[in-house]
Amino acid sequence: SYSIFAQMQSTLHDVWSRHFGSSLGETLRYISGRCFRTYPFSWNDSSLDATGQEYDEFRKSVVQIRSVGLTDIYNLYNSNVCFDQDIVQLRALQCGLDHKICELFGWDDIDLDHNFYPVPYLPEHDCIRFTISEFARLEILQRLSRLNSLKHQDELNQSLRSEKPKSANGRARRSRAPSAPELTLNVNDFFS
Repeated sequence: SYSIFAQMQSTLHDVWSRHFGSSLGETLRYISGRCFRTYPFSWNDSSLDATGQEYDEFRKSVVQIRSVGLTDIYNLYNSNVCFDQDIVQLRALQCGLDHKICELFGWDDIDLDHNFYPVPYLPEHDCIRFTISEFARLEILQRLSRLNSLKHQDELNQSLRSEKPKSANGRARRSRAPSAPELTLNVNDFFS
């Protein structure tokens, strides 16, 4: 869905992934077990579909018009000397997407303050990125961690409630209710 796509493209998910992922030299290694599965996604919310679709379609059009790949696009996106109209529009869409996700979480009080900042996880000679302020980054990481902890506790509580009761002989009784279908996501669906 475009809602999940939007959440994965957000700076919030990037902050989470850079904190919980690992690196190979200067490159982020996105580890699904540590980045994707632990991120507190809003699974049943379609309010981000239009935003995610607009972002995806615009980014695809920029790639097509410029005849370059995403790496080249994001090099321009993060360049503090590039103010081409399409790149400025992509930055604006990113800001809108990030603000919508903050609204979804009820975090309207965070000033994301998008701009060009040096980021601590890149080498000094290439550390400027168009992103949120360091204060916002730390606040978001703290709140996402708290939200993750709450969701984990809810999952534990649900699992305790759904344990099969034991019969008099100590064996677990069979449940007649069918189990809920497992959510299956193909990560490739989120990237074009």
